[in-house]
Amino acid sequence: MKDEIARYLENNNLLFSEWKERHKAQGYTSFIQDGIVEPEVWFGESHRILFILKEAYNGDGIPNVDSNLIEELKLPDGSKGRIWSAVAEWVYGLEQTTSNEIPVFDNWLGITEHTNDAYRKRKCDLLRKCAILNVKKSNGVNGSDESDLRVYIEEDADLIRKQIEIIQPTIIVFGSTFHLIKDMIETDLDKRYRILGDDSSLLPNDRGCYSLGNKTLIAYYHPANQYPATLNFYGLVGMYHNFLKTRSEIV
Repeated sequence: MKDEIARYLENNNLLFSEWKERHKAQGYTSFIQDGIVEPEVWFGESHRILFILKEAYNGDGIPNVDSNLIEELKLPDGSKGRIWSAVAEWVYGLEQTTSNEIPVFDNWLGITEHTNDAYRKRKCDLLRKCAILNVKKSNGVNGSDESDLRVYIEEDADLIRKQIEIIQPTIIVFGSTFHLIKDMIETDLDKRYRILGDDSSLLPNDRGCYSLGNKTLIAYYHPANQYPATLNFYGLVGMYHNFLKTRSEIV
């Protein structure tokens, strides 16, 4: 595992050096780095869950300042907000779901003392198990414009593909980004191999679970959506449970 971690860190540094330089040359500012939250945890997990989201932005409103989302997520203050609570809940749900069983939402904390400190610690522990990839890494705003996101996906398709390869996920959850990537793949077959690899142009719909190579792809809502947390949780794990059950029946 030490070799995997060292290889990831080296490749990740090279990747983001190239990415920052490309965005700088294009006049973009405020680059926000993402990726695996805690490599020492990630490479020991059987469920490696990558969330492909839209964009991150500087919540302090400071222009032209680069930041590192991953370092922020390791801290209770940096992981505040509904979006990161949802990601933590979904990590728990997906890792506990099997073809025979769906976890109970209220059990996700895994603690008996429901204090704010205990909640934040459990949330950070779950976030350390995941990875985050925002398709737009520069000039992020609070409120995504799909036409703008498509430009970034088009320009950075090769780097997005490279980041997925470096992260090595077993499960990818698309937070309202699946259709953006799939639409581009369908209009330019070359992008098929530059983003998801294999024959991803054949994947149907924009809600569901799919097998692609050695990965499971889950097209779902963005974790910042306004549906109740319980509904989000059971919608996701129920769909994944049905996928696992159907797959086991076929095998």
